[in-house]
This record gives sequence, structure tokens and C-alpha cells, in this order.
Amino acid sequence: MNHGRIADALRLSIERGVMIVATMGTCGILIGVVNITGIAAKFSASLMSVSNASVMVTLLLVMAITLFLGLAMNITSAYLITAVMCAPILINLGYLPISVHMFILFFAAMATITPPVAMTSFAAATIAEASPMMVGFMAMRMGIVAYMLPFVFIFNPAILLIGSIGDILFSFVSAFMGVGLIALGMEGWWFFRKVNVMYRSVITIAGLLALSGFPVLTAVSIGIVFFVYLYYQHKTMEVINEKI
Repeated sequence: MNHGRIADALRLSIERGVMIVATMGTCGILIGVVNITGIAAKFSASLMSVSNASVMVTLLLVMAITLFLGLAMNITSAYLITAVMCAPILINLGYLPISVHMFILFFAAMATITPPVAMTSFAAATIAEASPMMVGFMAMRMGIVAYMLPFVFIFNPAILLIGSIGDILFSFVSAFMGVGLIALGMEGWWFFRKVNVMYRSVITIAGLLALSGFPVLTAVSIGIVFFVYLYYQHKTMEVINEKI
């Protein structure tokens, strides 16, 4: 590193940092406007009235707001604005602050691969010289688990290492199994065997049940997996008998 290279590194750092600084400055202005005008309080009141009817509807609305803001902003900006408006509502409903903020943060990140304005996917499509929308929807498919994890954070905080050792270990194992089953179902494979749409759906549902981390649902998931395993073992034996 000579004097010229140091100067070039500083220049490049400033050029790349301008966008981040400008975005964060704009985000600060927006947050200030939201607080001063009282829009956040009015919006929170409206969202609170919805939350009295259905918690799941409230979570879906917060998800939609975060994804919408993430279409035109970076992850940090979308997270901060949504957290100012929506996080207090979810916390008042009794959910842990870390779960609520992780819920918002995850969807702020997933907005970058969610069409119609999937900035990360479109950048990758430009490099690969592929269809931007096709890459965007493929990114959604590959990251489908990340759209479901925020709800697990809300309803099962043990996945965030909150709770007893037994609950944390159980959540880890069930989440590991759930992610594997969802991947198998989405790709249409059952341990080196191609499966049809019906069994893909069954395997994916089993993965969702396991991902939830609830003991009863995980037990149901294990039962479904055991059934699918026995079915394909039976089919394999039939094929072997026919060949013999």
C-alpha cells in the first residue's frame, strides 16, 4: 500500500459510503416526520384495532408493510421505519421484543429478493444475463423457509435461544428437520426418488409442522414422514418383486 493506493482506497470508500449515509439520513428524516406528525400513533391505533380481531392478520399486515417499504429502501431503513410504527403494537400484544424485531428485520431482508422490485435478485440476474423476474421468483422459492421463520420467532422464541435448554434443543432439532423436509418437498425428491405433486405437498406440510417447534405438531410431522417412508419402501419392494 503506497500513497496512491491509500488515496484510491479512501476515495472508493467515500464513493460507496455516500449512498449508505444518504439513505440513513433520509431514513432519519422520515422517522422524524412520522414521530412529529403523529402518523405513527394514528397508524398504530388502526393496526391495534385490527389486532383485537386477529393476531395473525396483524402479523400479515406488518409483514406486508415491511416488504412494501423494502421494495425501495435498503434493509436498515425498511426495518427502522417499520419498527417505529409496528413493533410497539406487537410488543403490547405480549410478544417478546427480540422476537418482534427479528420478525421485522427478516422481512426487511427478504424484501430484497421479493418481486416485483427484488434489488438483490435483479442484480444477480444482470450478472447471470437471465430474466430478472424469473431469478426473483426462483430466489423466493430457494428462500421460502426465510419467509416462515419470522412467524416461528413470534410463536416459538426458543428458536432464538430463549427458554430452557430442553426447549432450545428441541426447537433446534425440529427446525433442522423442518427445513430439510421443506427442501425435499420443494425440490420434489424423497431420498434419491422423484415424487409426484401430492407427496411433495405432504412432505412440505410435514416440514412446516416440524418447523413450528410445537411438540404436538412435530409429532404429527414425524408421523407423516414415517407414513411416506413406509409407502415408498412398500413401492420399492413391489418393483423388486416384479423384476424377480
